[in-house]
Amino acid sequence: MLRIWAVSIGVIALMAYPCSAQVKIDASEVTAGCRQVDVPGTPPFLWSVDPATAAPDALNRVFQADEFNGPEFRSLKGNSSELYFAAIPSSGLEIIGPYSKEKYAFSIHGAGPIREIGAQEWRLAQTLHHFNGTSQPDFSIRDDDNKNVSYKSKEFPKSGEHSSGAILSADARWIAVFSYDGEQLPREQTYAGTIGVPGVTKHPKQGDLYAEIYDVATGLKIVALKGTFTGDIAPNWFLTAFFLEDRYFFLNTGEHTDQIRQFWICELPALPGK
Repeated sequence: MLRIWAVSIGVIALMAYPCSAQVKIDASEVTAGCRQVDVPGTPPFLWSVDPATAAPDALNRVFQADEFNGPEFRSLKGNSSELYFAAIPSSGLEIIGPYSKEKYAFSIHGAGPIREIGAQEWRLAQTLHHFNGTSQPDFSIRDDDNKNVSYKSKEFPKSGEHSSGAILSADARWIAVFSYDGEQLPREQTYAGTIGVPGVTKHPKQGDLYAEIYDVATGLKIVALKGTFTGDIAPNWFLTAFFLEDRYFFLNTGEHTDQIRQFWICELPALPGK
């Protein structure tokens, strides 16, 4: 029987590190399947260029806030208990190299320590591909965001008052439904931005957020993540969420961008025979 893994998370602003956040864990609600990962180091200098692959004039650089394209995850064939990850530079920054100098490993089956790994371990591991398909027309929420998400003639309930969207895993086996609670601005107080003048959205910058994963075939809820957010609108916290094939779910809780400082990752039930 499939279980629901429930984790309570809270995202709060870090005064010493603008536009960042951290997760407060309610340990009594943490069960098998999901864990928090904190990148070692002192923000914002967590990632640097790899001298083995970077161009000579980039050897003393560190990753800047806008130079990330998210993390890459890998795993050793036959070993699903440990995942590897490194930072990926943004496209067009080939001088930095394909990956950061820092590469880490962690156990998916507990809250054990993160260890740094070398180039040899990294090369032996296989890439876990990202999936976050959102192009299906029935994902469109438009102005009416109080409805549940529908997909393939099925309805997948949201826990929050307002829907933010949904993403699919590889082969559309899993669907992640995103929603939030928070006071929206009335339509007459919102407007689109122009060059040099930012717009005003209806979405609040604080409230409660929810990420829930369902089995598309059965409609059963497999994972439930709940937390509080502040500092940016709820939909932005989900823009960088993705599935690793049909095996894991990634939610960046330390940043609402492609920077990697802290994240949650959940292992999903394996298909029979895998």
